[in-house]
Amino acid sequence: QQLRTQPQPQLQQRKQFENAQCGNQATHVQVERKRKERKDQQMSSNAEAPTTMMLRNLPASCNTRVLMDELCRTGFAGQFDYCYVPCDFDTGRGSGFGFVNLTTAEAAAALGRMWHGRRKLHGAALPMSLNVSPARVQGKEANAKAWNGTHHRRVRNDA
Repeated sequence: QQLRTQPQPQLQQRKQFENAQCGNQATHVQVERKRKERKDQQMSSNAEAPTTMMLRNLPASCNTRVLMDELCRTGFAGQFDYCYVPCDFDTGRGSGFGFVNLTTAEAAAALGRMWHGRRKLHGAALPMSLNVSPARVQGKEANAKAWNGTHHRRVRNDA
């Protein structure tokens, strides 16, 4: 048998592909780094503290009404102007997360301090502690617009 001294065409193609992939990964890392820098600049240029908080790890039994009741029960009555827990259209069960827009940044910070890591909701123990963090979309109007799409306004026809 003859020894091949030149790489096989398939091997050359694979090496070219791997080199291209490495180049794409480096480019991807650079793009992500620039995106993060821009986001950090936007957040630092925005002097306003967040007022809209996202709550994660809500139980499936938690809907908007339950969350509003719990907010009022824990001292936030009159301090929020928007509350929404997306629910499954067919079952009515919560999706496990929700949004609350508080009227002041101080109230939002207090909600974060009081609720983050909490293991009870409406007197019931939670399997996972609540995670409270600033939402990506801030403000009552922006959230109402974001959650008022046509796919959120479906009407069930049981006929």
